[in-house]
Amino acid sequence: MKQAGYDAGQVDHYREEMLIHAREGMEKIVSDYAGGGMRVASLIEYGRAPDTIREKAQTLDIDLIVIGKRGQTELDEALFGSVTKHVLYETPCDVLVVNP
Repeated sequence: MKQAGYDAGQVDHYREEMLIHAREGMEKIVSDYAGGGMRVASLIEYGRAPDTIREKAQTLDIDLIVIGKRGQTELDEALFGSVTKHVLYETPCDVLVVNP
């Protein structure tokens, strides 16, 4: 956004709006799918996705990462997106890839 001419204040405001949106979405997912006595920890971080996911998986000693893929066509179905590929190959734990 900075390269497109937005000033730091505009970028910060946009980032804050997106963080609020992400938290609301995460809360909805948790409330919709994690019922009963399930223990769920949600975490929203800023950074390059594959690096952030890998670092958190190592730091928090994660057992399983569940990640979606975006494949729409047959070719997409045969190939994973770049974030998913990095997570599959670079994290030390199990990874479950789901079709959103």
